[in-house]
Amino acid sequence: MMRRPDTQVRDERGSVIVIVALALFAMTMTVAFVVDIASFFEHQRHLQLQADSAALAGAHSFSIGGCSDTQINNNTRDYGGSAVDNYPTNPPHVYTARFNYQVSGTDPSSLYLLVNSSGYYGDTGAGNNTDSNGSPCTAKYVDVKLTETHLPWYLGFGGIVNKISAHARVALVQESTSNGALPIAVPNPLPTSAAAIFINEGDGSIIDVKPLAHVGPSGSLDMWSNAGNPASVTIPSSGQASVVIALSGRQTMSLAGTLANICDQNLTDCYDSSADPPVRGLTFIRGYSASGSGTQPNPPILRSVELFNVNCANTPYFSNNAGNCTYE
Repeated sequence: MMRRPDTQVRDERGSVIVIVALALFAMTMTVAFVVDIASFFEHQRHLQLQADSAALAGAHSFSIGGCSDTQINNNTRDYGGSAVDNYPTNPPHVYTARFNYQVSGTDPSSLYLLVNSSGYYGDTGAGNNTDSNGSPCTAKYVDVKLTETHLPWYLGFGGIVNKISAHARVALVQESTSNGALPIAVPNPLPTSAAAIFINEGDGSIIDVKPLAHVGPSGSLDMWSNAGNPASVTIPSSGQASVVIALSGRQTMSLAGTLANICDQNLTDCYDSSADPPVRGLTFIRGYSASGSGTQPNPPILRSVELFNVNCANTPYFSNNAGNCTYE
């Protein structure tokens, strides 16, 4: 007996196979797409890491005098991963780097590292040292452009993204302005204010404070003086009077308060620096008057007198010798 046509149309046997096949295809495509996207981002992120490392390594070789483009180039490529280093020259030459190879065992011939190039691999005029400012030593910066081709697309759709690139630059620049910056572990060689602080070493109290005026350089020394403002110091009976020299990078150094208040100011150092602030000062002080003239026929006037050790155990200015010895 033959079935009627409408019964044959309503028969659903075998439709599940079609649905499952379509679902499996969709799932396979989704998984492959996720894998491809993850691989793309992994390659892109590591390529940027390679470019950053290369630029920093090259800039580490910068020097103001005797700059070497060859040394900068070698250090850049050592940390940029193995890549073609002579683009656009043929045949291509692969530089074997020491560090930072691209992930997934990428063929180094698919990577192009350009130093101070006007463009990326494939761009018109791209090539090493084609930057308008010249090579690293001339331009005062290391510019790295890194490109990867033939990405591993698992679906075979490599034509969608045929290359990826990363860029990094490290420059040597001169600071033009600064506000509120403090030196880090660097003593100030050119103070802008100074003072002589006379202290009682018995109790650390201040006897007198005299600001010092900048006289100017004398040979290799920077001279400060309290000329016209002499100090009158009474030696304490219960202690020893000494002097602490305060040097500061502040335009106006506060001389009020205790020794700690003075020495703990920003940009301020006190000497003798055996402690901070010092509890002992400089006991032996050598000074002289700048008045008068020793020009003939006037008698000579001793100005700066310096002692030299002949046969003593200690320096002439910090001597505690109990026996006889000679200074001159």
